[in-house]
Parts: sequence; structure tokens; C-alpha cells
Amino acid sequence: LPKIIVIKNAGILAADESVVSADAVLDVYEDMIKICHYSSLRGGTKTLTPDQTEFIDKWEVENYRRKVSTAGIKSNRMFQKIAIVTGGAQGFGAGIAEALFG
Repeated sequence: LPKIIVIKNAGILAADESVVSADAVLDVYEDMIKICHYSSLRGGTKTLTPDQTEFIDKWEVENYRRKVSTAGIKSNRMFQKIAIVTGGAQGFGAGIAEALFG
């Protein structure tokens, strides 16, 4: 499943296994947009090699961070499920969304 959903003329949504990790995904995506914009003014981005990416992904500190950020989410009844809550911005819809994902 995608973690970031961009809807033209509407906004950006983040989805992940918990609210905390979805917030982190959104923060990273927003930073990436800024990096792409500002780096384009200085000649463009330079991406990591596959070996560098694998090193970071398997790095002990990254594994610890991942473990801490996902602690306790498997007890959430919405773990690995998709739910669409209409009217989730306010009132009953907001209460339902909070109960499902909070």
C-alpha cells in the first residue's frame, strides 16, 4: 500500500500502521518536497546508491527507531486494514475516526 497519497488540487494524505508513524511519514514527505525544491536551485538532488540505502535500512539505530515507533500497534483492531470514514473532520465522523485509529 502507498504511504503517501497526493490528490491534485486537494492535498496530501499519509497512511501507515499507526497515527504516530503516519505523522512521521508525512513529515518526511514534506521535508522531501522542500529538499527537492531547494536542491533544484543548486543543481538537483543526488540520491543514495542501493548499497547506501541498504546500509541505512539495516542499521542498528534505524531498526531500533522502527521498533519503538511501531510498539503496540498490532493490538490496534485496524492494524493492516483500510477504513474510509465519511465526515471524519468533525462530529460523529471524527469520533469514529478517533476510535478506530487513536
